[in-house]
Parts: sequence; C-alpha cells; structure tokens
Amino acid sequence: MERKNAHRAMVAIGLILGILLSVASSAYAIVQFGFLNMIDYDSTVHETRPIETNLEELEVDSSIKSGFSIPVYQNPKVKNYLLIGSDRRSEAEHGRSDAMMILTINSTTKKIHITSLMRAIYVSIPNEPDPGMESFLSPQYMLNAAHTWGGPRLLMRTIERNFRLALDGYFEMDFEGFEHAVDSIGGVVIDLSQAEAYALGRNPGSNLLDGATALNYSRLRNIDSDFARTGRQRNVIESVLRQSFAAGADQMVDLAQAVLPMMKTDVSSTEIMGHLVALPYYAAYDIDQLMLPIEGTSEMIYVSGMEMYRIDFAENVAALHQFMND
Repeated sequence: MERKNAHRAMVAIGLILGILLSVASSAYAIVQFGFLNMIDYDSTVHETRPIETNLEELEVDSSIKSGFSIPVYQNPKVKNYLLIGSDRRSEAEHGRSDAMMILTINSTTKKIHITSLMRAIYVSIPNEPDPGMESFLSPQYMLNAAHTWGGPRLLMRTIERNFRLALDGYFEMDFEGFEHAVDSIGGVVIDLSQAEAYALGRNPGSNLLDGATALNYSRLRNIDSDFARTGRQRNVIESVLRQSFAAGADQMVDLAQAVLPMMKTDVSSTEIMGHLVALPYYAAYDIDQLMLPIEGTSEMIYVSGMEMYRIDFAENVAALHQFMND
C-alpha cells in the first residue's frame, strides 16, 4: 500500500501543476469561478527564512558536507516551487512526502523545469521539528522524513539546506480523486515502450491513458528500475501539463472543482494569479526533466534498517543549479 500511495501522490503532483498553470486563461475567468477560494492557504510557513550558510562545521556525512560550500542559487528571473504529494491520513498529522518535485519557471530561458527528488536521499535535517516531534527527529535521515516531523516548513528548510537553493513556496496535495482529475482533461498522452505496453495490455508507441491506466503506468515496477519508474512519473506530469494547456474551459472547470479543494499552499493568491495571467507565455515554454540523484552519483546504504541513498551532493547540487539556469 505504501508504494501505491507514493505513486498516486506523484500523479497528484502533476494535477497540481496542470491546474495552476492552465485552469483559466484570464484573471476574469478565475474570479468568475472562484477557483482560488477553493485552495487551503497556509499562512504559517512562508516566512522570511534566510538560507543557511556556514554549515561546514556541522557534523554530517562527508557526502552531505560536500555540497555545503556551493553558493545558494537565487535568481529573480527564476521561480522555484516545491510540489509535494503526501500520504496524509488525517488533519492531525503531516504524513510522509512520498513525492517531491521542484517546479522551476525560468522567464529568461523560457523554460519549465521539473526536478524529482528521490524520497530516500540521505540528508541533513535541521533541528526544527514541530512541537512534540523532538524525540523522533534524526539529524541525518531520509529526505521525506522531514515532512513527517515538521510538515512543508521543515521539508523546505531541509531541501534548501542540502540542495542550496531558495524555494519560493510549496503546493501540496494528497491523492484522492486524481483519477477523476486526469479524466477531466480527457486523459494523458504517453509514449509507451515495448515492456510498458506489454505490462498495461496496450500497443507500443503513443497512447491516450485514462486516469486509472495513468496510475497503473506510474506504478509499474519490476520491468526495469526505480530510476526508470520515477521517469514514468515525470512523463505523466509533463503530459498533464501539455493536455491542460490544450484543454477547453469546461474541462478546466471540472478539473478545478475535483482537485483544488484538496490543495494546500503558502503561495499567495496574488502570486498564483500572476502565473495564471502569464499562461499564454508559459504555454510556449519548453518543458524538461531531471532526476536526482543523477546516474552514477549514489550508493545504497542502510540506516536503522532502512534503505537510503548516499549521494555526491557536490555533483548533484551543481547539476541541479545548471539545469535550472539552462
């Protein structure tokens, strides 16, 4: 069930992306349908929080420390948002962030970048847990544990510390109703390999997948590797973006009504409006993808009996910063 939930959450991230960038083509339409009033705004997270510096003295694994000397990536022409797919079961808990991606909008290069972060990356977690979670926090553990111990606030701090970039906010959603949301935009178009097509009972090549089949595609395992599976998840997200850009107003209304009530963010309605008004420009942007850790820069380790990835942060952080700037 944990893996199933993780992959549903990854698809849900794609729906967040599609809705925010394509739910309407004008501020008038947004106001008319009251879309932004459906979102749960988090006013407690997006605060002035300088990115940590002078971390070299922290007692952490050498692989983690290797990235601390890299300057923080900040560019006024680049917006970075953390997209979170969680398995939260109740309002009383944060749940695990089983899917995490950085959405980068670069207005200089006219590109949208999608970077997925493997949940089991071995990271340094700031000692800033929620009240009552102090006894659970480990200063070095897997990335998605930060969300369990401190929600989006601590997860953002952890990503900023380890990956040396400033995040402009987050969007979070659990995975309820995602199949209906995919169906609301008429499905997603995916290019299936021979092995993927065989596993789904389809023909190789371009296929239009409904919500249920898109979920099955994103969950495929045992035909290749974890890295290939996360690539499939990013393919679903990219297709959601492209299908959403092309969708009509009626489809967008259905999609918004199905999914927006389940979304939480600390990004202001004014900022979201700005992105929506910029939709005609974003629709012409190129979209590309990155997976971290990059190939050949990680090794499997066991911490308290849990599988985690120790990665070369110096190489991965440099690759991420270059990717966002290209």
